[in-house]
Parts: sequence; C-alpha cells; structure tokens
Amino acid sequence: MTNIQHQIEIVENTLVQEILHEKEESFEADEETDSIATEAEEELTGLIEKKKTTLEEEKSKVTTKIETLTTKTTDLESTIESTTKTITETKGKIDTITSTTTSLIE
Repeated sequence: MTNIQHQIEIVENTLVQEILHEKEESFEADEETDSIATEAEEELTGLIEKKKTTLEEEKSKVTTKIETLTTKTTDLESTIESTTKTITETKGKIDTITSTTTSLIE
C-alpha cells in the first residue's frame, strides 16, 4: 500500500466516522423534537379539555338561568291573567252597583 492510498483510506475512514456521528446527532435531534412535540400536544390537549369543561359549566349555568327566567315569566303571565280577570270581575260588580244605585235614585 502506498502512502497516498493509506492517506486516502484515513480520509475515507474519517469521513465515514463523521457521517455516522452526524447521523447519530440527527437521530437524537429527531427524538428530542418528537418528545417536545408530544409534550406540546399533551399540554394543548389538557388546555382544550379544561376550556371545554369551563364552557360546559358556563353553558349549564346559563341554561339554569334561562329556565329560571322562563318559569318566572310564566308565573308573571299567570299573575297578570288572574289580576286582569279580577279587575274585570270587579268592574262588572261596580257597574252593577252603579246601575242599581242609579235605578234607586231615579
């Protein structure tokens, strides 16, 4: 083996070692990237679930308020209807009394 061939082999071996080292570093970087991506995905999923729960709780509260207001509105409508009936009946009685009084006076 000549000196030049020996030097070529040394350079080739050095290049092979550097390529293997770069591949290993690249693989480690990919693993780290995957790990970071997984952590980020888990964190985002947790935040989304938390927000979803908060929104569901708020929806439940609003639904309860709407149901309460609907019940109160129904109660008010019944009260108004009952009061209107009482006023009409009272007006009828007053009209009858007025008519009777007028008849007695004449």
